[in-house]
Amino acid sequence: MEWQEETIQHLRNHVGPMLPAKGMDIIEACNKMEDVPEQDRGVITTRLISEKDYEKLDDVLADINIEE
Repeated sequence: MEWQEETIQHLRNHVGPMLPAKGMDIIEACNKMEDVPEQDRGVITTRLISEKDYEKLDDVLADINIEE
């Protein structure tokens, strides 16, 4: 999947600073990812593990398969 730049920037700017957090907390804090393009949002919300504790942005990116 090719991620849109808006998605990558959103994750860096909004998700990174709020960590550590659970997957569901990340989605909720980001207003259900409404700032992210619809196609990317669907993938993120299904790939993040709701009860998993994400310590750093690399953990989030790994679960949603963004390679940087």
